[in-house]
Amino acid sequence: MSSSNTQARIAVIAVHGVADQRPGDTARTLAELLVTDGPDVPPDQPTYRLQGGADLALRVPPLAPSAQAMQRWLTQPHNHDLPLGTRLAKALRQSTSSDLHREPPGQQQPDLELTDFLLGKALHGGMPTDVYDTRRLHVDRQLPGAAAVQPLHLYEMYWADLSRLSGQVPRILTEVFTLVSRLSLLGRDTVAGAAREFAAPGQPRAGTWHALDRVQAAADWLFSRVLAQLMLQLLVLTLVLVPLGWLATQGQLMVQLGAALAVLLPLGAWLCWTYWRIPAPPGLLLSAALGIAAGVALSRVAPVPLVGATWVLLLAAFNDWLLRICEARFPLTRPVGGLMALLSLGTVLAFGLGPDLVLPLADGTTQPVGGLPLFQAGALRSVEWLLLGTALGWIVMGPLLAVWLLLGLRCAGTHGWVGRTSVATGRLGLFASLAFFLTLVMATWALLHPLLKDAVGTLAYVPAVFGSGPADVAQVAADFLEDRYSHSIETFAFVAVLVFCVVAYLGVGLLPPVLAELRMLGGSARSLGCWLSRTYRWLDRVMLLLIAVAVVVTSVVAVDLLLTRLGRGGQVPIVNVFITWMRNHSVLVLTPLTLAVAAASITAMLTALGGLLSRYVPGLRAPLDAALDVDNHFREFPRKGIPRARIFSRYAALLQRMVDEGYERVVIVAHSQGSVLTAELLRYLQARAAQADDDSPAARLGRALAGRVHLMTAGCPLRQLYASRFPVLYPWVLQPTVQGEQDAVPAIGPTPASIGVQHWVNVYATGDYVGRWLWSRPAVAGVDVSVTMVDMLRQRLDVYDAQTDVAATRARLAQRAAFDVCLGAGAHTHYFEPGQRLVAGLVDALLDTPTPAAAAAVPTL
Repeated sequence: MSSSNTQARIAVIAVHGVADQRPGDTARTLAELLVTDGPDVPPDQPTYRLQGGADLALRVPPLAPSAQAMQRWLTQPHNHDLPLGTRLAKALRQSTSSDLHREPPGQQQPDLELTDFLLGKALHGGMPTDVYDTRRLHVDRQLPGAAAVQPLHLYEMYWADLSRLSGQVPRILTEVFTLVSRLSLLGRDTVAGAAREFAAPGQPRAGTWHALDRVQAAADWLFSRVLAQLMLQLLVLTLVLVPLGWLATQGQLMVQLGAALAVLLPLGAWLCWTYWRIPAPPGLLLSAALGIAAGVALSRVAPVPLVGATWVLLLAAFNDWLLRICEARFPLTRPVGGLMALLSLGTVLAFGLGPDLVLPLADGTTQPVGGLPLFQAGALRSVEWLLLGTALGWIVMGPLLAVWLLLGLRCAGTHGWVGRTSVATGRLGLFASLAFFLTLVMATWALLHPLLKDAVGTLAYVPAVFGSGPADVAQVAADFLEDRYSHSIETFAFVAVLVFCVVAYLGVGLLPPVLAELRMLGGSARSLGCWLSRTYRWLDRVMLLLIAVAVVVTSVVAVDLLLTRLGRGGQVPIVNVFITWMRNHSVLVLTPLTLAVAAASITAMLTALGGLLSRYVPGLRAPLDAALDVDNHFREFPRKGIPRARIFSRYAALLQRMVDEGYERVVIVAHSQGSVLTAELLRYLQARAAQADDDSPAARLGRALAGRVHLMTAGCPLRQLYASRFPVLYPWVLQPTVQGEQDAVPAIGPTPASIGVQHWVNVYATGDYVGRWLWSRPAVAGVDVSVTMVDMLRQRLDVYDAQTDVAATRARLAQRAAFDVCLGAGAHTHYFEPGQRLVAGLVDALLDTPTPAAAAAVPTL
């Protein structure tokens, strides 16, 4: 080792990946790895001792974007300064396409432009200056033969609190349903980004790409802004039917007292905590006393219609609160949902506050309807309007999806793997959202169906749209709901089979890696790696087949719904045979399957997102983490909480601390999504530093870090996930590099210079379903180097060969500035555990190994 670096001031930054880590865990785990590895280290290598730590509080100002982004985004007026019409028009534009994709391509590369865009939008949205409380660990490094020790400072870049969920069930449920729509939006934005690059005049099939972009956006909008909102309003109506149905069977005093308490308890709590500043439990007791006193008084004077109307208005306020949450994430959901709520709850109030009804029954008798059952009748009428809207939505969605599939097949043949993968990602996002949404809808409908039937009891109701008898004769409301339930399940339960096929395929493909994660699977590293690679290789083809089947089924259902609305249901033989087959098999076979899949999914998500699995069985949590991490990395709403902007701001503040402390070498050890955040931030800072006229804090930080940073990534998904799913944003990850010392053809992968680091070492396990190798090279000269990770698997197998010689791997740093190291069989969560001698040796070598002269040579070991 170099004597000049022996006593250099060195800092190590640990960046976690699995986002349910607790603060300080990653830094301490890395320190313990270095310390526990000491007894097994050869006598000529350093040993470590943990000496304690100190608490730090860092000021975190928002990371400002470039001057161009400041000019473009920060000069826009805020929504509250705009007239209502302009605000709605802006929300409509943002609901169909990202603000970024409506702009012509700039001079920056797409990934840098996206970061600039998110930073600018966050600053425009009022992202505040924050404080980051962290802990610095002091570690002594004992060099062999040296009397003095070398002090190291070990920091942690913790970002879970800026990106991931808390353990609170309401927040978990909100984010789960957000993720359902976000998958479709990710697919839409991927296609929009590709169309932005490929739809320019003169490009192959530019018009087809433009059409695919519009059709994908239309399908996403119809799903997220119409069908999903109709579902939300149907759920709100169940809160009319079920509670009022129960209250209608109670005495008058119980009806009025129950309604009064339901309204006045939350109102009293709100007054106590918001205005009177009385904390719980005194505030809760006071609000309960106020509610009881007011309820007793109200029970003596309030008529039944007032009780029902109060409950409906309370539901309207609750519905608006939900829509506000949705609006912060998906523009225009509140106006669309509010219009639907106005129609549905307005109908409930119109019935409930109207005159009593006397309805004729099929047996010639009549049934009077008054009081709270009037509100139930209004809710049933609203259910009909919403179901009619749902049917019309699917009538439009069927042919739209058929056109979308055909356009995608046309576009996939252009622009090589970039076009093919962008289209595949668009398909995957839309299909996943629709399938998951329909499964949740069917499961919810099936679970609530018995409650709804019991709530309406023998209530008489005259259907306006979906009647099965004479138009002026009332049906039993329970029979009407049973008829609607059976038709809904029969029509859409087929999707559960497709969901089951996807789950089964991924389950079989990911089972060996998950078992390896849990250390329950033996076998060779090569066999495990080949199994996972084949799973990914066939994923897009399997999804295309299932999506094609789903589009055909959706189109047939759309035709059947249209014919039914036109009064010609059952008159087209082919459609009638298919629908009849579905009706004969769905209830018996698919309904239990739908309930089982939905119940298992919801239970798993609530448990996993609540942190239980990540705490006790972390290997089962990582696949879900990958989906949530990718989603959070691209989110641009809500503006004040854009995850990438908040994380980059904190990370930049920590790096600025490294500069202010005068560290001559900064070694970053990043896992999983933390490696993506690290690479993208360093790349962005370097790009800002390269602009001579940029004197912003970001540019100055990038210049100050030049020559200091050395990076080790573990389980890095830059190539396997990001470049393979979002190729327009990550061309630099799969670029051909200059020839290596012993290579006959160019290598493929990112260079250390592309992100401004001196060394870049990547470690991986062959069964890591999130990220594996970063560099590869074709086995035969002349092979197109612009290929994805999946294509490379057909040409090379040495990526599965495990490295076991610590000394040889450490020595490689003096020859190569960047290379992969395969750790053998394993998965995603055990890189820094005690016993990983190779990882510990590489971290130690990064502390003082000088950068080789041939810094661009990047072969795969």
